[in-house]
Amino acid sequence: MQIGLGGLVFIVFLYLKLHGDIDWSWIWVTSPLWIAGALTVLTLIGLAVVAVRADAKADKGRQALRSELNRRHARTPRYEGRWR
Repeated sequence: MQIGLGGLVFIVFLYLKLHGDIDWSWIWVTSPLWIAGALTVLTLIGLAVVAVRADAKADKGRQALRSELNRRHARTPRYEGRWR
């Protein structure tokens, strides 16, 4: 198990807080932990928004293609009798 940069910074902040070297609120001492989680959540939300927009754009393209094919099909002459 490895400690990342956020974990290392948290350990340093914790050490400094417990030894009285800094007079920060506990929310800021633990900030390296929750900021990393918040960034992860924001990244996932951003990716979801991009995926939804891409799907909507692809759906518009499918609709345009379907409309064009229907328009072309309407102009195609149809057989209305027997072949001679």
